[in-house]
Formats: sequence, structure tokens, C-alpha cells
Amino acid sequence: MAFTFTLMGLPQCGKTTVGMNYMNLIGQEDGFVFLDGDIVRTELQNLDFSQTARINHIKYIAYMCRLVNELGVNVIAAFSLPNDKIRQTFKKHCLTSKFIWCKAELDKMVERAKADPSKYQRNSKDTPEAVIKRTLSNGMWETPLQPDLILDTTDCEIDKFGVGNNRSEEINMLLGFYIWSCLHPKNHVFIQ
Repeated sequence: MAFTFTLMGLPQCGKTTVGMNYMNLIGQEDGFVFLDGDIVRTELQNLDFSQTARINHIKYIAYMCRLVNELGVNVIAAFSLPNDKIRQTFKKHCLTSKFIWCKAELDKMVERAKADPSKYQRNSKDTPEAVIKRTLSNGMWETPLQPDLILDTTDCEIDKFGVGNNRSEEINMLLGFYIWSCLHPKNHVFIQ
């Protein structure tokens, strides 16, 4: 059985970096593909950030993930999935999805956004901080109630993610163990 491991969280929490780093660690191993929500949204174009557009976007993504899973290929996906309605829509269309919350402190996400402001200049009035705070304040973001896994990415230096960064190595191990346990449910390892 193939799964979709969905890395979700607020902008600049590290979803894409965690997913790409994991894919780099496992190499071009058969049985895994990576989907980034920002890239898919760019390719689809004509999608704004309204609740309706987000739900349609997620339906497309979930459908793609389900088709890939039906071919026996696992998906590592990086998408915001900002609220329970959108998460449930995704789950309804991709039954094998596992939700992994990439959690980071607001100040750290703002710091990361300021380091790469081009991603947030969709509207000339938007600052990186405004985009993140608007997502939080307009009721769009809801803290996940029961994610399958929580990865605290606050202390990770996203531009230095990978080997030699103890926190990012710990996240890679946690994610790797979690994915392995899903793919091999009868071979659980208990660490004390």
C-alpha cells in the first residue's frame, strides 16, 4: 500500500525544505515522488487564496496523490492545509494520506520570510510578515487537532538544513522512522 505523507503548516514553517531534504536523503529511490503546493498552484494559475479556491486546489492535489498512490508510489507533499475543512477535503479525496504538521514559532517564520521576500510579493502591499499574520488572523489557519506526526522546525536553519545541523538531522530521523513504520506496520521499532 502506498501513502501520501502531507507536510502541512503555515508559510515558512519548513514544509518544502523538510520534504525536499527527505527526498534528497533517500535519493531517487523508486516508490516516492515529491509535490510542492506552491509549484502546483503556479502551474494551475488562476487560483487565488480564497477558501473556495483553496478547496479546489486541494481537490486537484488530493486527486493527483490518490492516482499516484494507486500506482504503488508514495507521495511526499508540501501544502498549507490551513484548516480542518480543507484537511478533511484532502482526506476525503486521498484516503491514504498522513498529516505531518511542520510547526514553527511565528517569529522564526517571519524571519525566514524576510530573508526571501520575493515569494510573498503577490501584492505590492504585502510584506512577508503581513502574509503570515493575515493567514493567522483571518481565521484561515486552525491548529491541527490530531496530526499523525508533529515536527517542530523552529530551531532549524532552513538554508542550512541537512547534514551537520543537529535539529534538522533529528527531524529527518523522526520523519524517516514515521514513514518506515507506515510502510512496514508489522515491523515496529520501539526506542526507549
